Amino acid sequence: MDKKSTRKYTLRITKNLDHFLEWKVQNTKLSKAQFIRIGLMKIISDDKEYQNFLSKFELK
Repeated sequence: MDKKSTRKYTLRITKNLDHFLEWKVQNTKLSKAQFIRIGLMKIISDDKEYQNFLSKFELK
């Protein structure tokens, strides 16, 4: 991550999602929160519409 986390967010998930997260991070050095953050960052970088929205605020 390029920035330190500054917001706290409560997320309620199903038992199935929790089981997936437990399984996914079992053999990694990632926490569930880190895994979710990485997934969200990928979604953000792949979202062309959002990237277009952000580009309107970049300094030229």
